[in-house]
Amino acid sequence: GGEPIVAEGTSSGFEGWLPAETYHVIISNKEMSGASYQVNGSHENDIILAGEVFHRAGPGYIGSVERVFGTGLEEIEVPRSEIPVVVDAYPQSYTRYITFILQSDALNNVSALSVDVDGIYSVKAFSGEAASMGTAVVRAEASRKDGEKDFSTTVSVFGFIDKNEVTADVTFSGGETVTTLPSDITDDLAALPEEGGMV
Repeated sequence: GGEPIVAEGTSSGFEGWLPAETYHVIISNKEMSGASYQVNGSHENDIILAGEVFHRAGPGYIGSVERVFGTGLEEIEVPRSEIPVVVDAYPQSYTRYITFILQSDALNNVSALSVDVDGIYSVKAFSGEAASMGTAVVRAEASRKDGEKDFSTTVSVFGFIDKNEVTADVTFSGGETVTTLPSDITDDLAALPEEGGMV
């Protein structure tokens, strides 16, 4: 019970003095990109939020979330003693990546291309579970290397629900922009390994 104690350490760990107590420990890194830490009254309810690119009616648009690591430890006993308490913790990555390779002869006349994927979790709990209360559309700008016709992009996300569709906004050299019809990639995402992969 009581107010949470916030302590900062390094990549090699934390060393310091704590009052004798039984602790629940939440560990997270500060260098996360595209996301922010939100306190909800207790560390048991703390979450990580993906940054919203812009809002619309319905699901918002988020960007890629990267370098998000964390873990939790329960029932860490600090006794009334000068004997140090040593606890090993192994933070895990809270993100998965998706790489898209967009191939078409029609892309020769394309100047810009962005990809939208729906059914993406926008909230992560420190339990490691994606929070079903927050889903969004992740948007990523695709690019191509000089001399190549294929566009590619990689996004990093907390996870995805069991229904996912992808669309692309395609801007042609003449300035016209069209949006492709939705394509169901639910099975492709479900088949990816834990860390993510290419669809």
